[in-house]
Amino acid sequence: MSEEIENFGMYKNLKSILFKVIGRIEANYKADFDDENQYVATGFKDIYFKKGNLIILASRPCIGKTSLALNILHNIATKKKKAVGYITCGEFDETDITRKLLGFSSEIPLHKIKSANLKVEEVKKLSEKSGELWETPIFINDSSNIFFEEFELVAKLMVEQQNVEIIFVDSYEYLREVVDADKEELPYIQRDLLEEYKQAAKDLNIPIVMLMNLPRSDNDEPSISDFKANMIIPRTADVVYFLHRERIKDDRKRCEATLSTGKNVNGRNTYSNLYFYPETGLFKDCAEE
Repeated sequence: MSEEIENFGMYKNLKSILFKVIGRIEANYKADFDDENQYVATGFKDIYFKKGNLIILASRPCIGKTSLALNILHNIATKKKKAVGYITCGEFDETDITRKLLGFSSEIPLHKIKSANLKVEEVKKLSEKSGELWETPIFINDSSNIFFEEFELVAKLMVEQQNVEIIFVDSYEYLREVVDADKEELPYIQRDLLEEYKQAAKDLNIPIVMLMNLPRSDNDEPSISDFKANMIIPRTADVVYFLHRERIKDDRKRCEATLSTGKNVNGRNTYSNLYFYPETGLFKDCAEE
C-alpha cells in the first residue's frame, strides 16, 4: 500500500529528491556569470539573469518596476548590443515605452518629453539620442490583456527572427487568463499559466522576466510572505526579485532603492543598493555614483 501511495505523489523517498538537488548543486558550481551562453548581464552589478529561467520582478505599486525593467533592457540593447523584447499588456503602450527610453538616453525629465516643454538644446539632444536608439535591437509588443498563446507566438518570432535574448512581460495582473479567472479558480489558473511561461523560457533558452504588483504598504519592505494565498507564484518561478524604495513626498532629485533576491534556484542571493531618479526614471548602482 505504501508504494501505491508514493506512486500517486503523496510523498517521495529522499533518494528520488537527491538526484535533482545534487544535479542543481553541480550545475551552480560550474556556473560562470560572465558566460554569455548561460547568463544575460543586466548592466547592474551582481545582477545576472540565467537563460531558461522564469524571473519575477515584484514590488508595491508605483515603485518603479517598469522603469527598472526598461533600464535593464536599455543597458542590454545599448551597451551589449544584444536584442531584447518587451511585451506590455497593461497600462503602458509602445509610445510610453519609447518616451521612457528617450528619457534614459537623454536624462531629460519625462514630464518635459511628454509635454514637449523643451529648450532648444534639449530638442537637439533628444534628436541625437533618438538617432542612437534607432540602431538598437529593441522590439516591443503592446497587446493589452495578452493570452499565453499570443505571447508564445510573439516570443517565438522575436527569438527566431530577431535573435532576442531576453523578454520582459509587463504586467502580470493584466494577462488575459488572470483577468478572466474566477476567484476560486485563480490559484489553479496561475499554476498552469506560470508553468507555461516557465516552459517557454526553457524552450526558447532565454530569461523571461515577469513584472508583478504586490499589496500596497507604505513602509514594509516586500518579501515572499506578500504572496500569501498565491504562493504558487514564487514556488513556480526560478528567481524572485523584490524592488523597494521609499515613496518620495518632496523635491529630492534621487532616493535610495534596493533590489533583493527572495528566491533563487541558481543559488546566488543578491542585495543591490541603487539610486532612483524620479524625474527620468533612471536607476543607477550606488557604487558607480
